[in-house]
Amino acid sequence: LTEAFEVHLLTDCVGSRYTQDKETAIRKMRDSGAVLSSIEMALFELLRDARHEKFKEIQNLIK
Repeated sequence: LTEAFEVHLLTDCVGSRYTQDKETAIRKMRDSGAVLSSIEMALFELLRDARHEKFKEIQNLIK
């Protein structure tokens, strides 16, 4: 975050033995400037729109 990168954290890909630790880690990343997202949101953002040649393939994986 200090190197001028835009950090995206896929919150549904974060794990910990304890829920409180997971929530604390996510909160710390957010407070430090990370953009919170989910794997589904990130995949669709990478495709940009439904006209992408891989859209249906990705959509079927997510369902």
